[in-house]
This record gives sequence, structure tokens and C-alpha cells, in this order.
Amino acid sequence: MTPEEKEQLKYDCFRFKHLKESKPDAGNEDILQKRCAEYLDNYTNHIWAHIPNEAKRSFALAKHLQKQGMKAGIPDILIFDARLAIELKANKNKPSQAQIGWFKALSSCGWRVCWVNGFDEFLDFLNKNK
Repeated sequence: MTPEEKEQLKYDCFRFKHLKESKPDAGNEDILQKRCAEYLDNYTNHIWAHIPNEAKRSFALAKHLQKQGMKAGIPDILIFDARLAIELKANKNKPSQAQIGWFKALSSCGWRVCWVNGFDEFLDFLNKNK
């Protein structure tokens, strides 16, 4: 990432955190995921991963991945060093029953979990759980 791109990302992060009315990421989970990933990679030292469960798959491939251990409902972002699990949602969508099940399971293991509708909520959750 070039210094100019880092500056643009820093500006975007600040702008989305403070301008509640301007949320181009709120309607698109892919854009929201990319912004969160860029922020985590470039502005934090967290050990984290995105769990890519959202892709459409053939029935055969889905079964194959399930046999390998893929689980429905696991949160989008797991931050291992801080024990944070974050589910990203667009358009004020809510978690599924499988996702709620993961929230409960992770909470019982000492993880802090949440679902967010936009980049500003993502930053708020991170800042509250440093």
C-alpha cells in the first residue's frame, strides 16, 4: 500500500467514524468487510482473520467444505489476541439463528461478540474493547 493510499484510508476511516449520514458501506457487506480488513491490517496490530462463509456454492462443494469443518454462522471477523468476534451486516440486517448460536458459544468461552451495521459501529466496538 502506498503512502497516498494509507492517507486516503486514514481519511476514509475518520470520515466514516464521524459522519453518521455518510455510510456508503452500510448497504454492501463486501465493501464493509474490505474497509474493516484494511483498517485492521494497517492501523492495528491485532491477530485476526475473516471467515469467508458467505460465498454461494454448489451443493457438492458445500458438503465437501462441511466435512472439512466449515460451520454455518461463524462471525465474519475473529480477532484472536483480543478475543473479539464481529459479525458485519448491511442495511440494518440482523444475525441469523446460527450466528446467534455462535455468539452464545463464543461468549461462554470468554469472547466479546457483536454485530455491526457499518464502519462507524465497527470502530466503536474496537475502541470500547481495547
